[in-house]
Amino acid sequence: MEKRQINIIVIVGLMLLIVFLLFRFGGRGGYSWSENYLAENKGPYGTDIIRQLLEDYHSGENFEVMEDSIAILQEADEPSNYVFIGASQYLDSLSIEHLTNFVAAGNRAFIISRSLAEELAEYTYIYDCYDSYYWDGYLEHRDTAVDLSMRHADLMENSGSHLAFQYRNKIEKYDWQYIDDVYICKESLIELGTFDEMFTNFARMEYGEGYLYLHTNPILFSNYALLDQEKLPYIEAVFSHMVEGPIYWDEASKIPGFLRNPRFPKQLSDKGPFEYILQQPPLRWAWYLLLTMAGLYLLFRTKRRQRIIPVLPKNYNTSLEFLQTIGHLYFLQNDHRKIALHKSRLFLSFIRDRYNIPTQDLGESFVQQLSLKSEIPQEDIKTVLLLDRNIKTSAFLSAKVLVNFHHKIEAFYKNCK
Repeated sequence: MEKRQINIIVIVGLMLLIVFLLFRFGGRGGYSWSENYLAENKGPYGTDIIRQLLEDYHSGENFEVMEDSIAILQEADEPSNYVFIGASQYLDSLSIEHLTNFVAAGNRAFIISRSLAEELAEYTYIYDCYDSYYWDGYLEHRDTAVDLSMRHADLMENSGSHLAFQYRNKIEKYDWQYIDDVYICKESLIELGTFDEMFTNFARMEYGEGYLYLHTNPILFSNYALLDQEKLPYIEAVFSHMVEGPIYWDEASKIPGFLRNPRFPKQLSDKGPFEYILQQPPLRWAWYLLLTMAGLYLLFRTKRRQRIIPVLPKNYNTSLEFLQTIGHLYFLQNDHRKIALHKSRLFLSFIRDRYNIPTQDLGESFVQQLSLKSEIPQEDIKTVLLLDRNIKTSAFLSAKVLVNFHHKIEAFYKNCK
């Protein structure tokens, strides 16, 4: 067996071993860095910490986790609070009706999400201050970190904060969402908080007897952000707008309806991406068979299937050698007039090709046409033609005249249009 084949077999074997180890043990002993914002998720971008804080926010008050539906909001018989923290919110028409009726009855709803459902925006009449009839969503500002602040006079002093986005062990750029200024006015949304002093990320809208609060950066409420106690004053400032009463935590709207099916788990798992496959015997053997077939395919494909391609000699460009030979020949002959005649023929050929002007008659009409098309002064063209006539009528030409003739033609080439 050739050394090349042995190397390929070793490399394929190592790759298969690494893939197996990653898929078998990749999800254990670590955390998922995906932004799932699930209430019981203790990973960096879960919301286990903020959920526990809100459970103790109003001592003695109820804290209800809605896992299957938000229909329970209809049963609220005292001032209450609704909280959604997630990347995006999935609401059907009935859920939107439950939520808006809840707010209109005098309650508070906090939607902390990277996007706002268009149907909810239209239902609550969120529109811009120039009477536009549609909601165009949040905008994005890409940066590694932001400085947070509150606009409320009583909250500005103690609520400033700074947060950088981290993925695994590296600070990276992140798309920080914010609300366009066209929606900020007393008829629509009132600005409550910003980041970098210019981008609105926290706003309030009055709806019926209650208020709808929008926050565009759920990452600020994640476990990762709350590990730093300096972020707590900002979180307290956001939730200081709550009323004394029960808190309804919405887990149901974080997952699309087709996933809230008994055949699917209610919550996403922190396990490795292929751990479920490896736990099911039929799927596990199918996966092993797939890896084996892939390895065998790579192994047998390493065998050469065609004859060796012969090495062809490298092609060389001999144009410069040819020019050097011709130039050396003219130099040895010392025939300046012959070189000048060559340059004259090339010059007239250039005029015919580029400007489509006949060169049989080089009189006044020719000079005017050429000057008009090339935008070269007539005096310069006449000088070139005068030198050309003298060269053609002379039996001998000095090197000085040849050089002058060359410079005049080159000036024409350089400046003509």
